[in-house]
Amino acid sequence: MEAALASVVGGASQVMASGRTDAGVHAEGQVAHVRVTTRLTPQQLVCALNSHLPRDIVVRDVREVSPDFHALRDVVWKRYRYTIVNRAVRSPLQASTSAWVSHPLKASRMRAAAKLLVGRHDFRGFEGSARRAVRSVRQVRELTIRRQGDRCTIEIVADGFLYNMVRNIVGTLIEVGRGHFDLGRVRRIVASRDRRLAGPTAPAAGLCLVDVIYRSGIFVDDGVRKGSRA
Repeated sequence: MEAALASVVGGASQVMASGRTDAGVHAEGQVAHVRVTTRLTPQQLVCALNSHLPRDIVVRDVREVSPDFHALRDVVWKRYRYTIVNRAVRSPLQASTSAWVSHPLKASRMRAAAKLLVGRHDFRGFEGSARRAVRSVRQVRELTIRRQGDRCTIEIVADGFLYNMVRNIVGTLIEVGRGHFDLGRVRRIVASRDRRLAGPTAPAAGLCLVDVIYRSGIFVDDGVRKGSRA
């Protein structure tokens, strides 16, 4: 992105995103800010930047914002979606954007476990061991499981996420859905803060950043933001 900006507006520009995602994780609603001087309109910038970006990256919208807006510090909530293809035979066409689970998953069990994780908790038990945050308490506002045919989606909205937190929660919910973990096991993970009790880290391909929510509005995955500031 910075290289594309340099080609379009000249000079070096530092892009600040709303956060980082692991390798293999997708983002439909990533938000970033950058300070540039240009005579191009926002729509012209969209076209110019996309002509310099690789095929797997696209700018969907450009907005002029107030000088004090910060894509990372102003975040209030983020929404992630995890997609699972749950059937006996894997789907090659969906392999890059979903995880495959061949064993039948019981959504009702997963929903019951998800309710235990909504609210303000210490999520150290779901944090990846490669990176340890100083503070591990987070507020989960929503954690929903939807099942339609062989497609299962898990959406989580929180004020912040520990390293691998979403993928470890998903891995745990999959174990619950398979009948390997019960609700008592989920309670013990939260109470003990012991990562060893949680399920395996779910594959990166199934995870996608969908929304980034700010104090004054929300950037959504259709490229339109509701609110007074961009």
